[in-house]
Amino acid sequence: MSSGSCLSHPNWVSPRCGQKRPRKLIEIKVFELARYPARATWGSHREEFSLSHWDLQVHEISPALGMLSVQDPVVPSVIHSHGYGPLYGIELSNVVFDPRTDAVIAGERRVWEFGEPRKKPLQTVYMKGLRSPKSLAGAWTPMRNSSFAHWILEDLPSALLSISRLGAKGILVSEASPRWQRRILEEVGLPWMAVDNRVRVERTIFVDRQTDYGWPRSDLAQVVVDYVKDRLLLREAPDQMFYVSNNGSKRADFSSQAFEQRAVEMGYVLVRPERLSWLDQAALFASARKVMSIHGGHLANLIFCKPGTQVSELMSRRYANPFFEILAMQQGLCYDRCWMTT
Repeated sequence: MSSGSCLSHPNWVSPRCGQKRPRKLIEIKVFELARYPARATWGSHREEFSLSHWDLQVHEISPALGMLSVQDPVVPSVIHSHGYGPLYGIELSNVVFDPRTDAVIAGERRVWEFGEPRKKPLQTVYMKGLRSPKSLAGAWTPMRNSSFAHWILEDLPSALLSISRLGAKGILVSEASPRWQRRILEEVGLPWMAVDNRVRVERTIFVDRQTDYGWPRSDLAQVVVDYVKDRLLLREAPDQMFYVSNNGSKRADFSSQAFEQRAVEMGYVLVRPERLSWLDQAALFASARKVMSIHGGHLANLIFCKPGTQVSELMSRRYANPFFEILAMQQGLCYDRCWMTT
């Protein structure tokens, strides 16, 4: 991105565009600690909960990716390194999926993907008094609720691998899950079943992502790209510059409209992802030469960009997050961060 484009709006400030860094930075929590510090992978749950008593089967899907390091966006002198272990498929027999708490129940053990939730679980005595849940034959993979980016980059590829590599017949989703999740499953042709109460599953399949704090993995991203690439209708006029707006999202604020207007003046084509199907969003990113966007989940679609695509992320120091910088690095994109002063 040229220095002129970074500085064309008083609310966009980029230290990589010739601006001096401010002497005093806004105090924020360290991102890793503010997120899910208790996150445990299914691999660690295997030992912690002694799940071997539940006919546990483990299948190695892909080898470890090693390490990836990224510079802290607020404190540039600090480098964060993240480990990426191998992918494992884990099968459990005769366990219960609870769609209301996104937990799997094996006997009196409850297993959550992101550590124990804030809401206290039901007491064991009360659990024993509940009517036995209906049983579901076959092998299924439960898909838990999450943000758009993590759903696209973690849950969706895990479901794809569960079906293609581990023999799951479909996906279990909660009746309370966001509608966009089921629309995407319909778009890509994945079989799913919505459940509104606990269900006992003959075979429950998970993919252990083995990554620290939910950072993106290039192998999982590639699973998604390979699955949908033949479904994309690429634009007739490729190599355009797109500004992806958050003006229609829950994160929109008073500056969103101003950013939209300025981006259009600078020659960017305005994109509002909430008005498009997911595959249409993916096709736009695949045809882009430049992408500019405020930090948001729609940047998960960077996995569809061609190597070398220029990406400019507008970010507030109050929520400095290197997630999409890591994703851009993995995809071979030219990443630039522009600080917003609002």
